[in-house]
Amino acid sequence: MTEELNTNALFSDLIRFLRRNKRILIIFTLFGVLSAVIFQTFKKQYYTTKAICTSYISEYERTPSYRELKQRTAVDLINHLQINIENKEYLQLAEALDVNIDIANNVKYIHCELLYQKNMKEEYLTTNKFEIELEVYDNSSILDIQKGLQNYFINNEYVKRHYELFKESNQIMIEEINKEIERLITVRSIGAKNGVDISSINIGVSNNIASQIGNQIIALSELKEELRVQAKLGYPLVYVQKFAKVNKTESDISILSLILGIISFVIGIIFSFIQEVDK
Repeated sequence: MTEELNTNALFSDLIRFLRRNKRILIIFTLFGVLSAVIFQTFKKQYYTTKAICTSYISEYERTPSYRELKQRTAVDLINHLQINIENKEYLQLAEALDVNIDIANNVKYIHCELLYQKNMKEEYLTTNKFEIELEVYDNSSILDIQKGLQNYFINNEYVKRHYELFKESNQIMIEEINKEIERLITVRSIGAKNGVDISSINIGVSNNIASQIGNQIIALSELKEELRVQAKLGYPLVYVQKFAKVNKTESDISILSLILGIISFVIGIIFSFIQEVDK
C-alpha cells in the first residue's frame, strides 16, 4: 500500500514538474525538430536504386558448385569500389569504371550482397544472383555507372584473362563435340548399312547399342548448346534487372526529427531540473 502511494506521489510530482516547465520543454523540442528540418533541407540530396545481377566468373574459375562460392568474386569486386568512395579517390573510381570524373563524383555509396531463397525446410540458401545497391547525388548518372560496372569487370586483368581462356576453351570443346557427334552418326550409319540393327542374331542387343549411340548424340548436343549459350551470354557481369530509374530523393527527415526531438526534450528536462534546484 505504501509503495503504491509512493508511486502515485512520484507520478504526480512528475506531472507537476512537466506542467511547470512545459514552455521550456516545448522550446527545446521545437529547436531539435527545427534543427533536423534545416539540416535535411541544406544537406546534399541523393537517390537510391538497386539492380539484380549474376556473373559467370565462377564458370571461368571452374569453381566447385558450393553455393556460397558461386558469386563471391563478383561481390567482392563490387564492394572493393566502396574503398575508393570512402577515401574520396574519385579519379581511381573513374578509371576503374571507365567514366569521366564528374560521373564518379556523383557516387555516394555502393554495396553488393548475395541473394538468398528459403527452401522447404525454412533454410536460407544462396542463389547464383546478387543485388547491387547504389546511391548517387545525380540520378542522370545511373545509366553511366551501370555501364561503367560492366566495363570495370571486363577490364579487370584477373577477370579478363579468365574470360579469354573461358571463351577459347569453350570453342575448342564445341569443335570436339561436333567431331564426336559426326563420328557417332557415322558409326550408326555404317551399322545400319551393314544390317547390324536388323540382321543381328540378337536384335535386342543391336537396338540397345543404337539407342545408346542416340542417347550419346543427344547428351553431346545438349552440352554443346549449353556451351554455346555460355559463349553468347556468359559475360563477367550480367544484369538480370537493371538499376531502377528513380526520381525521388531519399529523405531521413522523419527519423532525424524524432531522434533530435527526443534528445532535445531530455536536455530540456535536465535544464529545467537544474533551474529548479538552483532556485
